[in-house]
Amino acid sequence: MAVKSENTTKPEKSLKYFMRPYEEEVVTVKGPDTIKDENGEVIYLEIRKLTQECIEKITESYHTRNIAKDKKGNPYVNGREVLFISKRDGARANRHIIAEALKYPNLKDKELMEYFNCYDFTDMPLKVFPTVEEYEYVLKAVFSVIGVGDFENPESDKEDIESAKN
Repeated sequence: MAVKSENTTKPEKSLKYFMRPYEEEVVTVKGPDTIKDENGEVIYLEIRKLTQECIEKITESYHTRNIAKDKKGNPYVNGREVLFISKRDGARANRHIIAEALKYPNLKDKELMEYFNCYDFTDMPLKVFPTVEEYEYVLKAVFSVIGVGDFENPESDKEDIESAKN
């Protein structure tokens, strides 16, 4: 990013431009072709744009760090430092992000969760979108809305895969 320097008089700097409330934005996106209403029309998903802070809190909540130990339970030490094992459950974090971002369908809805006999809302994306195609479609749609990835044309992904095979 290039920054221009000019010798003109600059307006007084004010922090008030940064002191603004966050307004939740909801984006409507066409759902998977396999989920249709009573008229045979494809349903639309309503996806909340999550804040960066929210996304980071979710991803960090699925990160664990434990002391690395040998078979006898003794910690591994390298020099004078204890070694750690760091694990991330990216799949569960992604499902949590989907459940948090989807306004419609609301995957935290008590009635919907009872229907699927599901007690952990992070498992709901797997229940409501059970096929690989549906789940991947919704994952891409959500991540595109929150600013991670591209969802302009889901059919172009199939074309890219086919052209890569040849």
